[in-house]
Amino acid sequence: TTEIYTLSLHDALPICDDTVEVWQNVGSGDFPFARISGAINEKGLIAKNSVVQMDNSVLWLDQDGIVRRAAGGYAPVRISTHAIEYKISLGDYERAEAFSYSQEGHEFYVLSIPNSGTFVFDAATQLWHERKSYLKDRWRVSTYTKAYNKPLVGDIYNGNIYELNLDSYSENGDPLIAEMIFPPIENDGDRFTFHSFQLDMETGIGGHSSPQV
Repeated sequence: TTEIYTLSLHDALPICDDTVEVWQNVGSGDFPFARISGAINEKGLIAKNSVVQMDNSVLWLDQDGIVRRAAGGYAPVRISTHAIEYKISLGDYERAEAFSYSQEGHEFYVLSIPNSGTFVFDAATQLWHERKSYLKDRWRVSTYTKAYNKPLVGDIYNGNIYELNLDSYSENGDPLIAEMIFPPIENDGDRFTFHSFQLDMETGIGGHSSPQV
């Protein structure tokens, strides 16, 4: 399987099962591109639907379950973390699907793995996070497009089309659940006890006027 992505008028990036190649426009009449000698990397492609062009680059899931990005010289650079790669390995990543979208200055690479979840890379912060819909094992959004001056997304479960809107506080009527896990707190390896803690929070303007902790 070979997926060819045009990076510019002068360059193309064929991504095969086991390799990534860089081709250059040589102006040939039969076929304008020719492979650059030596510009081959042994980082291939496991799921053709994981390849996305965004942020002036190309991102994809390679044959080892690692998310790669074509960097300077189009060399594949690992951008996934060990934690994300472990989550990817738990699912059927040969059937992975991805898309990208931009919102408030952030460009997101959204990767969904069957039987594992949805993992999102923020190109602005270079950080990953997970997304899930209520009572689902992944984010229900599977596709994205910009039409009628609106960001529109498709629902993988029912085929509905929604507008992606930061001012909405539900997904088709389902509540939005946010979970944050903080790093461990340690005391130089010694035992210690918390007798109390203080939680500072904003309650927001969602559907609950008296949120419970």
